Amino acid sequence: MIDSRAMVQVGEDRTCTGIADEARVYLLVNGGGTAQTPQDMANARRVAEGG
Repeated sequence: MIDSRAMVQVGEDRTCTGIADEARVYLLVNGGGTAQTPQDMANARRVAEGG
């Protein structure tokens, strides 16, 4: 039998009031070490800035 376990960090925030707030969180979380395409990050930055 193979046993595998993983620790997964989870954070909850109830202060997001719209898509721009979610994009800001995306930039903070996914830009901190998780590989993302430059296009994904640029799109999130554009949305976070209200564009």
